[in-house]
Amino acid sequence: MTQVVDDLTLLAILSDEAEPALLTAVEAGEVWTTGTWYYRLHRAINDPKSTGIFSRIAAELSSERRSELIDALNDPPAEITIPGPRLVVPIMGALRLDPRPNLLTAEAIAVGLLSGGTIRVANESPPLTRGCQTCGIPLTVASPLA
Repeated sequence: MTQVVDDLTLLAILSDEAEPALLTAVEAGEVWTTGTWYYRLHRAINDPKSTGIFSRIAAELSSERRSELIDALNDPPAEITIPGPRLVVPIMGALRLDPRPNLLTAEAIAVGLLSGGTIRVANESPPLTRGCQTCGIPLTVASPLA
């Protein structure tokens, strides 16, 4: 089943630190992410001033693995789907959720609907939880690390 993964889970996958089931899902073409999660991860890894969890995890990688991570961020594996705005924005615009979700949540829900799968995040988000419940999207909150 397709999984829409957040930025922390994407980092675990691209740095080969993810649990084996996630890596198997990538090989099967069953991993999607959003443009916003992809952007946030890319920005954090490439910004030398970044001090958040993404940059801390990347700093713990060997120089070779960090280089491979940057290469994977610049050219994500074809098996990971990152749908563009032409597909996602019409779904986002049609969402009728109360309260109205922010961009990040709306995009995640739209990609979840588009993929027909589940959404997997590393940290709980009440707006995402409510939106997924309303839209009938299974949501999993779990650490992505092996």
